[in-house]
Amino acid sequence: MADQEKALNITWSQFEVCNPDTRSAFENMCRYLFNAFFFDGKGLFHSDPNNPGIETVPIFHKESGQWISFQAKYFSTIDYSQIKHSAEKAIQYYADELDVIYLYCNKNLTTSSKSYQDIYNLLSAQNISLVPITNQAILDQVLSNDTVSWHYFDYRRLTPEWFDERLQLSLAALGPMAILMLIQAQGINWIFFFVIIMRLHKLMKPKEMLLSN
Repeated sequence: MADQEKALNITWSQFEVCNPDTRSAFENMCRYLFNAFFFDGKGLFHSDPNNPGIETVPIFHKESGQWISFQAKYFSTIDYSQIKHSAEKAIQYYADELDVIYLYCNKNLTTSSKSYQDIYNLLSAQNISLVPITNQAILDQVLSNDTVSWHYFDYRRLTPEWFDERLQLSLAALGPMAILMLIQAQGINWIFFFVIIMRLHKLMKPKEMLLSN
């Protein structure tokens, strides 16, 4: 899958080109992915300004029965001290109401390193698990999410649904009278005109529209 992502330009270098405020964009993207993966996009998160240690206050995950949150760390060079500082703040403010921290990072973390183990043990002593989601694992999630790949990587998957959505937006913007004038000016046949109007009013589904042609 990594080769596919490279071919589609879903890479961290492309992410930086598309997002001048890289760290803020990474945090927002990870919030979206976290919500999509754990809550089917239906989670309602609360964050205080400069939320300490974690990006949102802990939220209950029904499937696991745990209170969870996430950290988002975008690095040019890995800085374990930043991760440790966030872990200490998470313990200070949420030790009694947090079970798992999902650590999103654009770099691969060496989980066997002393720096990482110190962070892991620090949290474990408070019964908080640390689960890293890093680099390629994040890009894999991006590849399967059209909204994220479009918004943060400027990649558009040209599916029939994409074309249908653009058609609906264009028709809605023009309105029936403008479409009628366009059709008359271009000499388009009336059967096609009828199909367009029906589509505009959502009386036909995409597949039915294709069959009618």
